[in-house]
Amino acid sequence: SSCFIFRKLHRCLELLMSFLAGAKATACRRLARSQQLAVPGQCLRRRIFSTMTAEMSSAWGPAKLEQANSLQRLSDAIARWPLLVAVFSCAVKAYAADLLMQKVVDRKDKLDQKRSLLFLSFGGLFQGGFQYFIWNVVFESLWPGRSRYASLCKLAATNLISDPLFFFPTFYIMKEACMEGESRGPVGTTHVALIKYGANIQQDMTMSWAFWLPGHYVTYFWLPVHLRVPWVACASFMYVCALSYTRGSSHVGCKAI
Repeated sequence: SSCFIFRKLHRCLELLMSFLAGAKATACRRLARSQQLAVPGQCLRRRIFSTMTAEMSSAWGPAKLEQANSLQRLSDAIARWPLLVAVFSCAVKAYAADLLMQKVVDRKDKLDQKRSLLFLSFGGLFQGGFQYFIWNVVFESLWPGRSRYASLCKLAATNLISDPLFFFPTFYIMKEACMEGESRGPVGTTHVALIKYGANIQQDMTMSWAFWLPGHYVTYFWLPVHLRVPWVACASFMYVCALSYTRGSSHVGCKAI
């Protein structure tokens, strides 16, 4: 069932990227026909965006244009408090995803509060705080801007460095600390967590790349810096549901020890 979900999500992301690419290409063609393309760089991007906005206003009408203006105001508000929004959105997303899995998929009569708090803290501290620092501070200092080269480098670094070296080890260590940490101590908990991660790494990374290679294409090629983490929080809701389902229970991964 998880493979079916990820195939559907992958298809949805492909359709989204095709739509965005088509809208951008149409705006560029119309702008090339109507105006000279003498102004390079950022000014050209603004003119393309203005052309796309004009097309949207004529195609959508006043009601939907007002919705677009509301989204722009929301984006401006997020830009004022990007870190706070990142931490809050990721914490709420992770907590809600785990509650959904416990009630709907696992059909538990009593919620596992330790497991829910694990996902709440993991979402807020790591996905919201640490990943904001990695993506928007470290990666931006190494590969600034949104050129094709810079975006490809950030896409590769996220999927090949950040996720396998930081995301999954942190998740497994926090999971073990929540489930069995009191009896094993910090060293033993870390050791057991990394053993479980090593046993599951092939499945975990395959699932991650199937979702986040197209997902982070949108993150780095299309979105401004302040919208990256909120976008990932929304897009990763189903991914965290799958992670909660496959790795949330305390018995999962015990065969690896």
